[in-house]
Amino acid sequence: RIQLQGASDFVTPHFRDFMTVDTAVEFPEVSHILIDPSCSGSGLVAGYAMGVSPELGHDNDRHNNNTLSEHDTNMTSTIHDVAKLAAEQVALILHAMTLPQAKVIAYSTCSVHRTENEDVVQAVLARANEGDDQRNYQWTLVQAVPEWPHRGLDLPEFVDIADKVCRADFAQDGTNGFFVARFEKVETTTNKSKRKVSDSISKKQKKRKKKDKKAEALAVDGNNEVFRKER
Repeated sequence: RIQLQGASDFVTPHFRDFMTVDTAVEFPEVSHILIDPSCSGSGLVAGYAMGVSPELGHDNDRHNNNTLSEHDTNMTSTIHDVAKLAAEQVALILHAMTLPQAKVIAYSTCSVHRTENEDVVQAVLARANEGDDQRNYQWTLVQAVPEWPHRGLDLPEFVDIADKVCRADFAQDGTNGFFVARFEKVETTTNKSKRKVSDSISKKQKKRKKKDKKAEALAVDGNNEVFRKER
């Protein structure tokens, strides 16, 4: 598929599980990540043709014992299956956030289930900034595809994120069901203050060094003049 799209010169497939990547060593220069994980595929139009029409934002229990994804021909899924997929999705995003130079992470699914979409986003935000309070940055959610009118689920529990994520579905948009969220690493307010102080001190030090150099140069010039006069 990469060859068919003419991307062979700048896309390199690695054929491995991303969760096995040692982010402390591998891909040290990667700054932007797209996570398009296995999902229930509940938004795919093909599912509607098969008689599967999941209610937007809810998970259907079809009593199917197999763990399914959008690559399966049977689009039905159980609440347990979707929850398992969601746990894997959260883990992928959190793992990507440990890449040292990561700045932006785009997360997308072809699911309409809140469990794989808004719930995943909230789970990530709750855990992404845990631990060291001395870190110079934090991960935050920013508006994805701002020009797209169809936003996240209008539910009380998602009031802080609904406008920042975007959705698409067959009924409202005439497309496959999709969901997109965008995470960005931003500098903390505390670190900004520290950096401003540091920058201010640095500027003062540079000015002082310039004055010292000028004084030193003038002193040298003065000695030379005296020496020449003495000669």
